[in-house]
Amino acid sequence: MNMPSSFNPSDIIDLDTYPIDQPTSSEYEALMLRCRNDLADRALCSLSGFIRPQAIDPIMEELTPHYGKACVRKDTYNFAHEHEWPDDASAELAAKHPDSVELVSSYAQLRNYQISTDCLLRALYLWEPLTSFVRDVFDVPELYRSQCPHLALSLKIEGEGDIDNWHYDANDGVVSILLSNADEGGDFEYVPYLRSETDERYDRVLDVLSDPDSHAIRRPAAPGDFTLFNGLLSLHRVSPIGRTETPRTIALLCWDQKPNQVYRQSYIDFLDSLPSLETVR
Repeated sequence: MNMPSSFNPSDIIDLDTYPIDQPTSSEYEALMLRCRNDLADRALCSLSGFIRPQAIDPIMEELTPHYGKACVRKDTYNFAHEHEWPDDASAELAAKHPDSVELVSSYAQLRNYQISTDCLLRALYLWEPLTSFVRDVFDVPELYRSQCPHLALSLKIEGEGDIDNWHYDANDGVVSILLSNADEGGDFEYVPYLRSETDERYDRVLDVLSDPDSHAIRRPAAPGDFTLFNGLLSLHRVSPIGRTETPRTIALLCWDQKPNQVYRQSYIDFLDSLPSLETVR
């Protein structure tokens, strides 16, 4: 896919503060190391004002006309873990397990093929210095943009009453750009490195689900923030959206260490089965 000829990275990104186009500079090295340290220490690195304030409206003007095509997800589920739950488990023990907690998530998702090929957001995603920077921060030898026609680039759109409830991500790193906040609610809340590769720490998960105000970090965010996050080991959610005229909109940018990554067809089939936002209004 070709880069739109009108795309000027310095009009979109604050390259004075975040010189990701100068990989041999000492400023780039310092920024990259800061991001790596933030990920290691807190599971999250956020670059405030990465997208220039004056660029937000032009980006949104290209995206909002397509919101009606977004598929609407409303899921009720029990908190999922990969585990062997013994058949003779007592009712008391089972009640203390996070799988006993029922959760609800609801939001709309605009998929890659529904986003214009020549819009500013896609041009940013296609810009090679951004891929190189994300690769350096995640400290991997190779990194490629996803080739998934559905989820390489996507938007989550959360309106009044929506919530993206507690979960772990399926991959090591998530990269996002917040484009708009709701008038009330919609805070990103998380617990860094709650679980490990060998210990699910069910008791701590249940503490978070039972009392998030006491156990989770609530991170304020503003449109234009660029965030790298390790959600594979860090429990997180977006809190319920309150009364709002403007939905919370966040762009998700997908890379992978494999050059031809796509999402499994069964998941795409599920998304295809969902109603669109314009049909449920």
